Amino acid sequence: MDVWSVDDDACWLDRTRRFLASERLRINQLVEWQEFRQTSFELVLHDLGSMATRESTLPAALSIVRPGGVLVLDDLQFPSYRGCVEKTLAATGTAHVSARQMTYDVIGRYSWVAFA
Repeated sequence: MDVWSVDDDACWLDRTRRFLASERLRINQLVEWQEFRQTSFELVLHDLGSMATRESTLPAALSIVRPGGVLVLDDLQFPSYRGCVEKTLAATGTAHVSARQMTYDVIGRYSWVAFA
């Protein structure tokens, strides 16, 4: 399995790099969002930057999920983001389910799972 980490913030990407290195995990597939050119993945966790960044990059995140793959969308507790996700998934005919029961935490965060 290959694990990629993509971020729109170089400082966060560096923190990820340091964490992975401390765990003796590979760090050669860490890239900034604007440089990211990989075409497809079986599993994508879309947890990029601010909520506005997530909204603007959601179509691109959907486009890199291989047919039969899964897109995990984090932080659906925010009504405006959830509305954007609902609208985008409906417009693309993308099936999804709430993973709230499995991902809900003490501060109210939870995820959805979309199927390509």
